[in-house]
Amino acid sequence: MMRLETKEYAGMAAEVFQSAYVKYGSFEEVALKIGTTGHHVSDVAKGVSQPTVPIFFACLAEVAPWLPKEVMECIQKEGKKILAQKKTEDAARAAKEDGCPSVGCLPGRPEEAHA
Repeated sequence: MMRLETKEYAGMAAEVFQSAYVKYGSFEEVALKIGTTGHHVSDVAKGVSQPTVPIFFACLAEVAPWLPKEVMECIQKEGKKILAQKKTEDAARAAKEDGCPSVGCLPGRPEEAHA
Protein backbone atom coordinates (compact mmCIF):
# COMPACT_ATOMS: atom_id res chain seq x y z
CA MET A 1 0.00 0.00 0.00
CA MET A 2 1.25 3.44 -0.89
CA ARG A 3 2.08 5.69 2.03
CA LEU A 4 0.16 8.96 1.97
CA GLU A 5 1.85 12.20 2.89
CA THR A 6 0.41 14.39 5.63
CA LYS A 7 -1.02 16.88 3.11
CA GLU A 8 -2.71 14.07 1.17
CA TYR A 9 -4.40 12.79 4.34
CA ALA A 10 -5.40 16.35 5.18
CA GLY A 11 -6.86 16.93 1.75
CA MET A 12 -8.88 13.71 1.85
CA ALA A 13 -10.17 14.33 5.35
CA ALA A 14 -10.94 17.97 4.58
CA GLU A 15 -13.06 16.83 1.62
CA VAL A 16 -14.91 14.36 3.86
CA PHE A 17 -15.39 17.07 6.47
CA GLN A 18 -16.68 19.57 3.91
CA SER A 19 -19.09 17.18 2.23
CA ALA A 20 -20.40 15.94 5.57
CA TYR A 21 -20.80 19.47 6.90
CA VAL A 22 -22.59 20.62 3.74
CA LYS A 23 -24.81 17.53 3.70
CA TYR A 24 -25.76 17.47 7.37
CA GLY A 25 -25.43 21.18 8.16
CA SER A 26 -24.05 20.94 11.67
CA PHE A 27 -21.19 19.48 13.63
CA GLU A 28 -23.65 17.48 15.73
CA GLU A 29 -24.94 15.72 12.64
CA VAL A 30 -21.45 15.18 11.24
CA ALA A 31 -20.36 13.73 14.58
CA LEU A 32 -23.34 11.38 14.67
CA LYS A 33 -23.05 10.32 11.03
CA ILE A 34 -19.35 9.44 11.13
CA GLY A 35 -20.01 6.89 13.85
CA THR A 36 -19.06 8.37 17.17
CA THR A 37 -19.26 6.55 20.45
CA GLY A 38 -21.67 7.29 23.27
CA HIS A 39 -19.77 9.99 25.10
CA HIS A 40 -19.50 12.24 22.06
CA VAL A 41 -23.14 11.78 21.24
CA SER A 42 -24.11 12.55 24.84
CA ASP A 43 -21.88 15.65 24.86
CA VAL A 44 -23.81 16.89 21.86
CA ALA A 45 -27.14 15.84 23.37
CA LYS A 46 -26.37 17.81 26.54
CA GLY A 47 -26.61 20.90 24.40
CA VAL A 48 -23.24 22.01 23.21
CA SER A 49 -24.46 25.45 22.18
CA GLN A 50 -21.75 26.11 19.63
CA PRO A 51 -20.28 22.84 18.40
CA THR A 52 -16.71 23.46 17.44
CA VAL A 53 -14.12 22.06 15.11
CA PRO A 54 -12.41 20.24 18.03
CA ILE A 55 -15.58 18.18 18.67
CA PHE A 56 -15.49 17.01 15.08
CA PHE A 57 -11.81 16.16 15.26
CA ALA A 58 -12.18 14.38 18.58
CA CYS A 59 -14.76 12.22 16.81
CA LEU A 60 -12.53 11.79 13.77
CA ALA A 61 -9.62 10.78 15.98
CA GLU A 62 -11.83 8.17 17.57
CA VAL A 63 -13.01 6.64 14.31
CA ALA A 64 -9.62 6.97 12.61
CA PRO A 65 -7.04 6.43 15.39
CA TRP A 66 -4.49 5.39 12.78
CA LEU A 67 -4.09 9.02 11.69
CA PRO A 68 -0.79 10.40 13.01
CA LYS A 69 -0.94 13.45 15.31
CA GLU A 70 0.64 15.79 12.76
CA VAL A 71 -1.94 14.67 10.21
CA MET A 72 -4.77 15.45 12.62
CA GLU A 73 -3.30 18.92 13.22
CA CYS A 74 -3.05 19.52 9.49
CA ILE A 75 -6.63 18.31 8.98
CA GLN A 76 -7.84 20.56 11.78
CA LYS A 77 -6.29 23.59 10.06
CA GLU A 78 -7.97 22.61 6.79
CA GLY A 79 -11.30 22.10 8.55
CA LYS A 80 -11.13 25.55 10.12
CA LYS A 81 -10.41 27.10 6.72
CA ILE A 82 -13.38 25.28 5.20
CA LEU A 83 -15.65 26.37 8.04
CA ALA A 84 -14.57 30.01 7.70
CA GLN A 85 -15.17 29.86 3.94
CA LYS A 86 -18.62 28.32 4.47
CA LYS A 87 -19.59 31.03 6.99
CA THR A 88 -18.52 33.72 4.51
CA GLU A 89 -20.51 32.07 1.71
CA ASP A 90 -23.56 31.72 3.98
CA ALA A 91 -23.37 35.40 4.97
CA ALA A 92 -23.07 36.46 1.33
CA ARG A 93 -26.02 34.26 0.34
CA ALA A 94 -28.15 35.61 3.21
CA ALA A 95 -27.29 39.21 2.28
CA LYS A 96 -28.15 38.56 -1.35
CA GLU A 97 -31.47 36.92 -0.43
CA ASP A 98 -32.20 39.88 1.85
CA GLY A 99 -31.67 42.20 -1.10
CA CYS A 100 -28.64 43.87 0.39
CA PRO A 101 -25.73 44.54 -2.00
CA SER A 102 -23.18 44.73 0.80
CA VAL A 103 -21.54 41.42 1.70
CA GLY A 104 -21.26 40.85 5.43
CA CYS A 105 -23.97 43.28 6.46
CA LEU A 106 -26.49 42.37 9.08
CA PRO A 107 -29.90 41.41 7.68
CA GLY A 108 -32.52 44.07 8.21
CA ARG A 109 -30.08 46.96 8.65
CA PRO A 110 -31.00 50.13 6.79
CA GLU A 111 -28.92 50.95 3.74
CA GLU A 112 -27.53 54.13 5.36
CA ALA A 113 -25.74 51.91 7.88
CA HIS A 114 -23.46 50.80 5.04
CA ALA A 115 -22.30 54.33 4.18
